[in-house]
Amino acid sequence: MHPAVTAADPPSRRNVVLFAIGILCYWAAMYVYVPIFSVYAETLGARMSVVGLAVGAYGLTQMLTRVPVGIWSDAMGKRRGIVVAGMLTCAVGAAGLAVSPSPAWLVVFRGVMGLAAATWVCSTVLFTSYFPGSDPSLPLSIMSLMSALGQVAGTSSGGLLAQHFGWTAPFWVSMILSIVAALVLRLPPDDTTAKPATVSQASLLRIARAPLLLLSCGVGIIVYFATFSTVYGFTPVLAERMGATRAELGFLTTAALLTYSVFTILAPRLIRRLGERQTLLLGLLATTVGILPTPLVGALGGLYILQALNGIGRGMLYPLMMSLSIKAVTPPDRASAMGIFQASYAFGMFIGPWISGGLADSLGLASVFILCGGLCLGCFLVCIPLTRQGPLHAELR
Repeated sequence: MHPAVTAADPPSRRNVVLFAIGILCYWAAMYVYVPIFSVYAETLGARMSVVGLAVGAYGLTQMLTRVPVGIWSDAMGKRRGIVVAGMLTCAVGAAGLAVSPSPAWLVVFRGVMGLAAATWVCSTVLFTSYFPGSDPSLPLSIMSLMSALGQVAGTSSGGLLAQHFGWTAPFWVSMILSIVAALVLRLPPDDTTAKPATVSQASLLRIARAPLLLLSCGVGIIVYFATFSTVYGFTPVLAERMGATRAELGFLTTAALLTYSVFTILAPRLIRRLGERQTLLLGLLATTVGILPTPLVGALGGLYILQALNGIGRGMLYPLMMSLSIKAVTPPDRASAMGIFQASYAFGMFIGPWISGGLADSLGLASVFILCGGLCLGCFLVCIPLTRQGPLHAELR
């Protein structure tokens, strides 16, 4: 039985509430422009391959910086300052996107947004420190929920902002939300359990070899390859070609995030009832079903349904993968382990849209959904025997 949040002392409750509000603003800032971003890049003259690169640049900078950020945080024993710096970086990136004169500059400032998102490593570990003695799946599920609600608020309003105030309005709102998040996240205390620790190459390799962390990284790469190629990449392009308005592009992305939000809340309960292995397999199956049939859909209503299924799968998987990644190591190594996990799925966030953009240019949009759905299906089939026996079976509930 997880300790209830209300069991925390008053200062801890205050920390939890303030941090949750900050994270809500954090992710609203990150996602308010996402529903219109790929279509906006097209209006500036970008080919599909460049659109994919612009979408994926967010993952590229995260891939390159998340492990160093985690190591740096562990080495200093500090979390909060890095989180606040990340939000100020987000404000710079959002302003840069608003004034970008060409697709090339969109790639650059989308990469800056990725630098800001890399500090999520420290946010997750800092938030778990406010729940001493709890299973990590509880605070991580709350974090996943708040990030999802922020993304829902951002995406549902982003299309409307673009429709009523112009293409660049979501970028300016992102900048404002980033500054608000930075101010709020300054208020809770730093992680008092974190002590400066030397992270050697040998210790990093030891952490990286943990079977549960390797499983989390492998699944994360595939799921985020597919999600950023489709939900945040070329599904809005497909919808726009079907006649969707800017507002409808926002609602379409929101459909995936609403179900994602619900299932991040349910994830700890599902894990307790079904076990980690069954939750993993069901999440992969739902993600596959939410992507693979997309080329067969001829109306926006069908896209909404598939987006919702994709959100269900990812909502089951993300809290589980985060929990497994830090369950695999001792508390002093958690930021490094989280950095490795988040850098791994950031690789999927980068390589997925980049490859998918080139594929869309040469073979058409349908090929993107066939590739991504096929990868999720393959991951599901591989995980069935992989988690049935051996060290993974022994470590999974």
